[in-house]
Amino acid sequence: MIIRGKILTAIFCFICFNAVSQTNRKIYFPLSFYKDSADFEKNIPVLLEQVKPLVDTANPWMYTPFQMANGFIKGDYQTTIQALNIYRKAVPPYYEILFKAYNIQLEAYAKTKLLHAPVETFDVSYTKMLKKIYEDLPEQAQMAVRVIRQITSPKMPVENSDSLTVDGALKLLLYYINEKTGKATNALTEPVISVYESRHHILPGLTSGGKLNPLQEKMDIRHYTLSLDVDIPGKRIAGNAIVKINFLENADTVMLDLVRLMKVSKVTLNNKPVAFEQKDDKIFIAGKAIKGMYEVKIEYSGHPPVAALPPWIGGFSWYKGGKWDNWAIINCQEEGGKIYFPCKDHPSDEADEGVDMFITIPDSLSVAGPGLLQQVKKHNNGKATWHWKTNYTISNYCIVFNVGKYTVVRDEYITVNGNKAPIEFYVSPYDSMYADRVIKTRKFQTRVLEKYFGEYPWIKEKIGIAQTPATGMEHQTMITHGEPLEEMTPLQDVYHNQVFLHEYIHEWWANKISNKDWAHVWIQEGIATYGEALFFREVEGEKGYDSIIQYIRESITDHVPVVQGEGLTMRQAFNDFDNNVYFKGAFFMHTLRYTLGDTVFFPALKKFISDVKHPYSRFFTTEDIERFFSKESGRDLKPLFHFYLYTTNKLDFKINKTSEDSYTVYLSNNPFGLPVDIQTDAGITRMLTTDIEKPFKITSKTIPVIDPGNNLYKTVSFKEQ
Repeated sequence: MIIRGKILTAIFCFICFNAVSQTNRKIYFPLSFYKDSADFEKNIPVLLEQVKPLVDTANPWMYTPFQMANGFIKGDYQTTIQALNIYRKAVPPYYEILFKAYNIQLEAYAKTKLLHAPVETFDVSYTKMLKKIYEDLPEQAQMAVRVIRQITSPKMPVENSDSLTVDGALKLLLYYINEKTGKATNALTEPVISVYESRHHILPGLTSGGKLNPLQEKMDIRHYTLSLDVDIPGKRIAGNAIVKINFLENADTVMLDLVRLMKVSKVTLNNKPVAFEQKDDKIFIAGKAIKGMYEVKIEYSGHPPVAALPPWIGGFSWYKGGKWDNWAIINCQEEGGKIYFPCKDHPSDEADEGVDMFITIPDSLSVAGPGLLQQVKKHNNGKATWHWKTNYTISNYCIVFNVGKYTVVRDEYITVNGNKAPIEFYVSPYDSMYADRVIKTRKFQTRVLEKYFGEYPWIKEKIGIAQTPATGMEHQTMITHGEPLEEMTPLQDVYHNQVFLHEYIHEWWANKISNKDWAHVWIQEGIATYGEALFFREVEGEKGYDSIIQYIRESITDHVPVVQGEGLTMRQAFNDFDNNVYFKGAFFMHTLRYTLGDTVFFPALKKFISDVKHPYSRFFTTEDIERFFSKESGRDLKPLFHFYLYTTNKLDFKINKTSEDSYTVYLSNNPFGLPVDIQTDAGITRMLTTDIEKPFKITSKTIPVIDPGNNLYKTVSFKEQ
């Protein structure tokens, strides 16, 4: 999403208003305050003076909400950025307020766009539903809507307005209703989806993975070749895909995944035409006693699904006008590669021999893709075909390309092992002046990450970055980035561009170390989130690491276990955009470090990802991670893994005051011999949780503090007898 400056001014003031109003500080923003940026800038000194007292107790883990807010702010408002920098250091109690304000900001924006759309665009049922949603929104969200509507007229165009479709807007808006009522809200969206599916090529509920179909269990994907002509004005693609498959057992039917919006015209099996049927989002191809290596060629065309809210609700995003004129980008982490090419859409099988992509576009544009660029062939019709090739295994959702008017800036990185890795940054000409600082940031990140995770995994291809209108995604050897580039510096990256760092960590944890089933997606998302804390450790020391861990700990939702079972779709694993796989997965890694100690934990973490026994083509489950760390530590860690990842339980500590200066401490549900610090008036004593499975007597003039460093996932109750 790209929002104009005046809307951002209102959003920023709204965040400040909500955050500071909770602190009993008297700050008042009349509605007229939001009318234009001149008024805003004139009042900034007053705002800064009022915020100043918060800085003395600053805590840098506040960076995340402001990274998100900053992603919507242009460099024109330097005073706005100055205010954000101060608020970024706000003390911990304000984080929850600010996160809520950020959610409200998104919802209000979506709401505003829908309310300003022409009434004739919508069915009567949709108009009624909008009114219902507006009435059900909390008072704060309604206030945000009113503020933004005051400064925005229906005639004011919103750049790239079609990047947020109705499906995405409703998902954002219904967040609050779902939280408020605790009831499923799919029924509210159905009347709209039925209308908009045909008009806007939206496929709600599309997701990848799940229980592997028996027909696909016999198939081992070896290679994909995609040859596609991209019609940007028509929002259409046409061409063919060649899928090289090794059939491990005799099969009489080949089943591939492809969205129903793509229409297949012809299928050949080893160059021989065969019968086929398209049903739902699958292609069934007739065969007879198929075994061994085969090539299936599918010719198809159509309008691929449009991304409702890229990159989270994925598909194609088509852009027109302004900085991103004639751009087309793809995101499909949740939906899978089947949104635009025939594939076996399951995380347990990647193309072992890689991918070739032949993408034909207008010759004034460029294609950013995975692997290495082989050739750009110009045609006489004003078009050009870009050939990208990767020889590495690659996840389906990383087999994507981005089309735009790119400038390519190149450099080179010398890895920790002395190998040379080319760096390529596909950047908009409007932002090419920032390319050097982006590349310096990437080099700095790589050096830090190699310390913890080993050599950059894709040295035979490249360290790739592609600027896009949407925010970042971990596309292998071509990580996308959509945040503002003007503020990026190596040391400030952790504050300003968390997404730029997080997505890059996925080159190790996701693209190299891949999970076998989306049920274990915490392996890539949780450890990548933990990697942010490790990066902060290098930048700010242990205090910086602790501040990120504190933020992670406070962000755990625990509505469902991190690992909910086997055979899950991506949507089920993420629990409808619940962040538990990120935050509880990351906090578990912190507890594991605390439990094993640095001399065991850090070498084991690095060894797992760099061990030659773990090739690129292998896939992992939680059990694999547990077995490895158990072996490296010489301890049976299965109970600890189970407690943190397969349940929503917390360690239940109880403190009883038995008399003056006398207490008993015990743990009612100890799963494992964890170290636990107990702070008394005499200092901090480290014990094992096995020592306090029964009441343990403590003498102290102050109430004992259990785990003062917040290293354990716990609750503590206190009782006076």
